[in-house]
Amino acid sequence: MFKLSPATIAFVSSLITVSVSQQARASEAVETVCSGGEIDTGVLQSLYKLGEELKQKKSSLTLPKDCLSVLKSSSRQLPNPYVGALELAAGKLSTSQFAHLLNDIQENLSKRDTTERALTDSSLVSYLRIGCGTDHLCVKEIVNLIENFHAEQSPVFCDFAPKPDPAVNNYFNSFSYAPMPVNCQYKSTLGGNKSVTALDDWFGAFEKLRK
Repeated sequence: MFKLSPATIAFVSSLITVSVSQQARASEAVETVCSGGEIDTGVLQSLYKLGEELKQKKSSLTLPKDCLSVLKSSSRQLPNPYVGALELAAGKLSTSQFAHLLNDIQENLSKRDTTERALTDSSLVSYLRIGCGTDHLCVKEIVNLIENFHAEQSPVFCDFAPKPDPAVNNYFNSFSYAPMPVNCQYKSTLGGNKSVTALDDWFGAFEKLRK
């Protein structure tokens, strides 16, 4: 009769423990999203991981029956972008449907100043990272489909435009460091490798968000 060695049993057990732990974290993250809870760094990391697994069909998405797909504010009702991002990753929403959802949330971004765009668009990065994983085409399609997006006016997405708006240049020149985790003008978390294009540098930093 074939027997596993104690070392092999311990190794397999550790893998099972890690897998169960990851599933538990993913489940907790989904519950947080569906209850409208606080999305902290730990929850985001779990959502990034789950989004990638959904894209790769390594996991399936099961939302609680009472999941808040719509969030109510004092003035209006808004789609829950984290639920939408998970549904995009799971293939339950198309890129155009997700772009429409984001448009409902963000309204006309061209009316906001650069600092407001920095705050708004940094959240958009998170939604895209969950929903698209590291699929660059998915990100580009959604960014181009959002109405009134104006990437050239965004300190986070200006690498998607031929040339940044002067206000974005002034915004970056007011800092001695890169204020965002991912942004344009060779100031991404990769350190600005001049041997690659600005957009490739942006996507390199975008992919590192889960690490």
